[in-house]
Amino acid sequence: MKRFLIFLFSVGLFLALLVSLSPARGIVWDWSRVSTQGILIKLLLAGALACFLPKNRDRVSYVSLSFLIGIVMGSVGLFFIKAIYIQGMYRWPFEVLSLAIPEIGTAFWHTSRLNPLFASCLIPIGLMSLFISHPKLKWYALGVAVGTTAFLMVATFSSPSVVWFGRGLWAQLYLMTNAVVCAIVTRTFFTVATEG
Repeated sequence: MKRFLIFLFSVGLFLALLVSLSPARGIVWDWSRVSTQGILIKLLLAGALACFLPKNRDRVSYVSLSFLIGIVMGSVGLFFIKAIYIQGMYRWPFEVLSLAIPEIGTAFWHTSRLNPLFASCLIPIGLMSLFISHPKLKWYALGVAVGTTAFLMVATFSSPSVVWFGRGLWAQLYLMTNAVVCAIVTRTFFTVATEG
């Protein structure tokens, strides 16, 4: 709980800094920029995956704050930040902060197309490999993996456009293959994390 409060305080400080730098200092909430249907689908799928991927469900720390933050960051990101509009400020800080981990490549290359290096199983596998022995960060890594799997599954069926693969069958095959690999590896890491 303490870390969550620190996180909220940090986000509040960041927003206060942006407001203080803004000449107009007018904050508008534009919820039309947020796709609530896509967010709900990704979160529901991530919840279902979190229940079905682990073999030892009774040993999974579902209420761990790091696990829940990992799921959110992997599937939908800090989506509510996208709704904030501060008059006189650039939009890119809000766009970057609101992205899920698989979407981050779109911000760096200034395109709406998914980047195959980020929209893949590479980041979750890397995080799980690094943090599987850490008592708290392993839950964050597992949450990111579950969220990313949900993101990739939803993206597969939402007419995706992926750099190097274009739009259509090849992009769908790429995303679905990565979602399946991510699910299999996540299940294996759940087993390792809940042993003993």
